[in-house]
Amino acid sequence: MQFQMLPGKDMPMFPLNLIGDFGGGGLMSVVGILLALVERGKTGRGRVVTTDMVGILLVLFGLF
Repeated sequence: MQFQMLPGKDMPMFPLNLIGDFGGGGLMSVVGILLALVERGKTGRGRVVTTDMVGILLVLFGLF
């Protein structure tokens, strides 16, 4: 299981740990940044965006 990315007769598998990196870190950071930009457009003052991968993954796993 851990050597699936090594060359062999089968195609390499996509590493599933990237779901946490992209979904937990990147996706929710982009959502936070976009919401801060909307707030700046409405009030003229921005917001501080704070994200962490563990907290966001708990939100994502709570949806399923």
